[in-house]
Amino acid sequence: MYSKIFFMYQPKFHYEDVCGYEALLRAVFDDGSIIYPNKLMKKHKEDLFFDYFIINKVIGELVGLNHSGIRKHPVSINVSSRFMSSEIDIEQLNLEKAVAFHLQLEFEILESDKISDFDMCNKNISLLSSLGISVSLDDFGTEFCSIERLSRLHHIKFVKLDKSLIDGIEHESSKLKVLKAICVLIKEFNFEVLAEGVETQEVYHLLLQLGIAYYQGFLLGRPLLIP
Repeated sequence: MYSKIFFMYQPKFHYEDVCGYEALLRAVFDDGSIIYPNKLMKKHKEDLFFDYFIINKVIGELVGLNHSGIRKHPVSINVSSRFMSSEIDIEQLNLEKAVAFHLQLEFEILESDKISDFDMCNKNISLLSSLGISVSLDDFGTEFCSIERLSRLHHIKFVKLDKSLIDGIEHESSKLKVLKAICVLIKEFNFEVLAEGVETQEVYHLLLQLGIAYYQGFLLGRPLLIP
């Protein structure tokens, strides 16, 4: 079992200015080993209430943070495709606290399983939007996170490029061309592109040349553990 579940907060950037944070889920087992978000979500993929638990835990932690600077920006929370494919029970979410503390929340749909009902997912996106919660698409370029999602989802805020699409672009011109084509495609759907896993100045400048305005990665900001 887990001895502790906690979050680290990694900043997101609009060029070089902080524009938000991602709540990165971590769980520590009794033997001291740590499990990370994708594996943890997969472990609980049959349990929709785990998503509600995680969302409410982030809200509770944000409310209690002394580091109130984080609360000035949107904070994204990873949710499963299964969660977004099922009717969301708003009563299960501690939104009164979120409103009281003026939290700006964003849900990032993980690629851990396939969206089984795009109509329901879009209905949930509209519902969340009416409550001031934006929705983005995480891990574009891996497994189920594909062009189908771009064409069938509406009103997505960001499409986050998986690190695998970015690794090596400074050495492989063909990979850079593919990435350029992907960025053009995403923008055709009027979604913003966010590049994650940016670790060097060379890669950052190449991404700038592709017209990408939003970033996340060790070069600009590492995850923060807030006491």
